[in-house]
Amino acid sequence: MTKVAHYMAMEVINQELYNELQKEEEKYDAIESLTNGLFEQGTTIRLVVENALSSMQEAFQNGVYVPDMQAGWRKEINQEYQNYLLRFGYTQEEIDILKIMGVNITYKDIMNLKTTMGNEKVFISEDYKALLYQGKVYIIDVPKDEMSYQGTWKKDGQMTLTKTEFDWAAGILGINLEDIPKEELFDHNGKHRLQRAEVSGKDKNVTTAVALHIIMGIESFFVSSLEHMEIKVFFESSGNQRKATIMVGDSQTRLRMQEIDYGMPVNTYRDSKGVLGNKYASDYAIGMYKMITGKDVPDKNDTYTITGTLDERHREIDINGYLSYSEDGELLYTPLIYAGDTAYISTCQKFTGYNAKEILEFTDMLSNSVVADDEMKKILEQALEKYDNGK
Repeated sequence: MTKVAHYMAMEVINQELYNELQKEEEKYDAIESLTNGLFEQGTTIRLVVENALSSMQEAFQNGVYVPDMQAGWRKEINQEYQNYLLRFGYTQEEIDILKIMGVNITYKDIMNLKTTMGNEKVFISEDYKALLYQGKVYIIDVPKDEMSYQGTWKKDGQMTLTKTEFDWAAGILGINLEDIPKEELFDHNGKHRLQRAEVSGKDKNVTTAVALHIIMGIESFFVSSLEHMEIKVFFESSGNQRKATIMVGDSQTRLRMQEIDYGMPVNTYRDSKGVLGNKYASDYAIGMYKMITGKDVPDKNDTYTITGTLDERHREIDINGYLSYSEDGELLYTPLIYAGDTAYISTCQKFTGYNAKEILEFTDMLSNSVVADDEMKKILEQALEKYDNGK
């Protein structure tokens, strides 16, 4: 090997070593940036926490803890978190809006905010009221109807999660979608009606969920349907306000909504097949009436059905509903309901279902939220935190 070739080879090796060292330096720079001020700020928080613990010990009366909601340490902790946000670039007006909306940012949230800088990662705030994205706090919003873009709101970002992201997240979490048990639900006579995975049979909202799916013919929102589900997250801002909307779409439901005859009112008894189907439809309507009112139907010898109408705007929209969180951190699914969607318990003519007469309206229940399966929640959050925008 000539000296020139030797030097050229050494140059290549040195360049490779330099590149590797550069990567390591960038990694440590990122860690330093993330933890910058951690120990200095941690000392302040430690003093506040020690003061809080001391105050809490004095709050026990006859062995019972009686919290002092006006205690000074609560304001101190809150002020420290506000100071973090101010250092992080938030204005006092932005912080005030978060307080008005009931969003309580924690130290962990602030660390996660730093993590989201310069990438597409998204974290759920510890109080489940907001999404942390691009170093900003976006309050989770559930529109009352189809999401509309007002001129004052500017789109800051968007992400789409499909089967690819869900499968990846499920694999990371070790969740086998096929192994998730389906929970059987029964009508008031113990007859098997349908299987669902997203809500508990003991959940009071199961009535609403099942009614909605019978009325609208849409697929249940649960883990096993992720194969044909799409979730879009829109991040928007208007002045000092920020909101995030998590929208759920389902390709099978979308197709069904395009094929529905919106001029034909829904009548579950009339639309059921065969004598057994008629009986199930009537029994189910009877069970619905009892679950809603707590009383038996007026006449047990009558034939009952669920009737209603569908708003034709469902034909053109590609989402079924919205996701949000309860105060306990449960993932909630809120169906998209329009003004033209209605639901009733009715009596009807036996065998034909004709001459339906409404006896109880429960339209207002259609928009009630239902609790999504816990596995779905884990998969969604894993997919959000690791989202790479298709890279």
